[in-house]
Amino acid sequence: MMLVFILLGATVWDLLIGEPPSQYHPVVYMGKYVTAFWKYRPSGRERALLYFGGALVLSGGFLFSWPARILGMFPDFLFAILAVPLLKTTFSLSGLLGAGEGILDSLERNDLPGARRKLSRDLVSRETEDLSTEEVAGAAVESLAENLTDSLASPLFFFGVFGLPGAFFYRFCNTCDSMIGYRGGDMEWGGKFAARCDDVLNW
Repeated sequence: MMLVFILLGATVWDLLIGEPPSQYHPVVYMGKYVTAFWKYRPSGRERALLYFGGALVLSGGFLFSWPARILGMFPDFLFAILAVPLLKTTFSLSGLLGAGEGILDSLERNDLPGARRKLSRDLVSRETEDLSTEEVAGAAVESLAENLTDSLASPLFFFGVFGLPGAFFYRFCNTCDSMIGYRGGDMEWGGKFAARCDDVLNW
């Protein structure tokens, strides 16, 4: 029952309040950790980069899930109250819905440049300047569907199976993938562990 209470509380928080300020958001600090760690990568050496990427994902995953483990020592009532806002930071349904509604609003007003800007800013990482109305709508639908896994289904699944530490471990792995899980340069091998780990967890 406690897990259900925390899940319902976090969902209501997400829909009514939304994201906490960036200075208090754990995912912001996850990004800072990745950025700081990445500066010390062994540039150019494939095997070393692969090991480095693995160390980044595992060290950060355990680091950011550890405070959630400590909460388990608190009395049940206090644990539940603290866990609600913490779980909320691992997923975002309202953010996804808001991004989709913003693009839809621009398309309905025949504001194609505005829809392209919102698509690029909120949902996709590729160029959107030359996309047609149909392509913008298609890209938005595809990205929303994909992000439902990353931003909602997976963190809540790992919360259900492993509790709050599981949700935070997943969120860190996913953050690593979104920051360094790309082809080309040092990320080809340095981000490979993050990308594969994110694939496995989402599967």
